[in-house]
This record gives sequence, structure tokens and C-alpha cells, in this order.
Amino acid sequence: MSKASDRGKRPSAPPLSGERPSAPPRITKASDAQEERPFVIGFDKAGHLDASALARNLDLATLREWMVGRFEGRDPFLPVDLASLETAHQVFVDLATRGPAELRSRISQVLAEILEKEWAEKNTERSRSKLVRQALRLAIAIIPAEAKNLLREVVQAAPFEQDLAEKDLELLWLEAAAVQPLDADVSVWAQLLDEQRYADLAFTALGQRVELAVQYFEKFWRAIPRDERQVATNAALRRLVNQHTDSIINELKTVEQGRIPPSELKQEINHAVKELGRPSVFPETQYKGLSAGERYIQCP
Repeated sequence: MSKASDRGKRPSAPPLSGERPSAPPRITKASDAQEERPFVIGFDKAGHLDASALARNLDLATLREWMVGRFEGRDPFLPVDLASLETAHQVFVDLATRGPAELRSRISQVLAEILEKEWAEKNTERSRSKLVRQALRLAIAIIPAEAKNLLREVVQAAPFEQDLAEKDLELLWLEAAAVQPLDADVSVWAQLLDEQRYADLAFTALGQRVELAVQYFEKFWRAIPRDERQVATNAALRRLVNQHTDSIINELKTVEQGRIPPSELKQEINHAVKELGRPSVFPETQYKGLSAGERYIQCP
């Protein structure tokens, strides 16, 4: 067969990891489609994508085409490896994490453009929930600064229209917003603490600052159904310790200054810090029903 007849054929897709492929796939730049000048997706010895090469050769138009196609399940160059439980967005997390700053910037820019388009069409027939889910998971992982203004708008729009809630996309949109750097005005997040389904994400956003975590801990706790409070307290405190180290535990002691938190909340905080291997925050009191998730009843 002649070389001319082979020109339009797509090569077989190599794995994302494992043995290095003998013939890396060729992707034609969208901007050079008429001239058919392809560039090569290279792999290192470990089978990982060559992020530096992509930073040199991958333009915005081609990146957008690749990202949208992959999120919609039609990536002809790097099929999702279902055997390893890979999800479509993970390859871009890897590239944004390992790659040069210019590649991360391009990924963030294209991602922000995709999210802006999908947010504008969120309640129309054109909305593509499969693409949106993958794009939002990528936004949660890499926290693109280019999407901050849009995600601020998302928070201000909550609670969302019923169609978005039915698609179970509202929490993904809010989670992508909650991991963005916190604005000076936190009133919207504070208000969302009153909505039971949004309380955990609202507290995730507020918890970026130690003083706000302390200030709103009780409000967050009260928004959680009683039989779920201990589990939620454990998870929230673990997250706060990971963000702020053990300093957050010492700061929690200040909640008694000016007001006294409920004894049940004190007990659940004590239980949570013990789960982390730390000493109690509040003086121990005798309680009945000490198992996680149970309602604590102070003994007379």
C-alpha cells in the first residue's frame, strides 16, 4: 500500500502506562489541519506521557478538541483504560501536575472555556452531562484560576434549578467552587450552611481559613442530620487537620469563649480527635451511647 493511502489512517492507541509503545500516535494540529502536519504524543520509559513535548507542540485548538472528545468518550488517540479504573479526566490531571507551567496554563484555560459553555447551556437540550462531569472532576483536581469568576457565579446561583439537581450535577459544580481560593466575602457560603444538602461543601469552602472553621463549626454540625453527625464531624476534622495541621484542634478550644457549645458537639469533637490519635479538646464528661453516629446523652 502506498504512503499516500496510509496518510489518513489513525494508528492504534498505546496504553497510558506500562510497556513503552513502539509507534507513538500522531495527532494533527487543528490549526494545521489543511497542511496535515502532525505532532507525536511521546512516552517515557515508564510509559507516561511526555508532558514537555506536549507543552511544545499542543496548541489550544487541538487541546480543546482532544479534551472534549475524551470527556465525551470518543478519544481515538488515548482510549480510557477501563481495566485500571481510569477515568477520562485523569490524563489531564497527570499532565497538569507533572508538566511545565505553560501546559498547565493551557489545560486550565481550555477547561474554563468548556465550563463556561456548559454552564450557559446547563438547562438546555444541548447540555452534555457526561462531558460536564469529567470537566468538573478535572476542575476539582487542578483548581483552575481561570474558572474562578464563573464558579463564583455558580455559588451565587444556588440553590439550583430542578433540572440540574435531578442530574446530580449541582454538587459537582459546588465542589469545584468550594476548592477555589476563598473570597473576602463569605456570606454566600455561610448561607448555604443552612441547606442540608450543601452544608458539607459550604463548610469545605469556609474551612480554608482557621478562624472561619472555628466560627462556623457548630452551624455546620447542626445542619447535619443527627444520626450522621459523628461521621460528618470525623470527616470534617480530618480534612481540617490535613489543611491546617494540629493548630486547628487548639483553635477549637476557643469556641467556649463567649458561648458554650452543646455537650453533644463537644463529645463528638473529642471522639473525632481521638480517631486522629490526638488528646481530647474538651474536658471529658460521662456519657451514654458512645458509639459513632449515636446520640450522646449526658448522664445526670
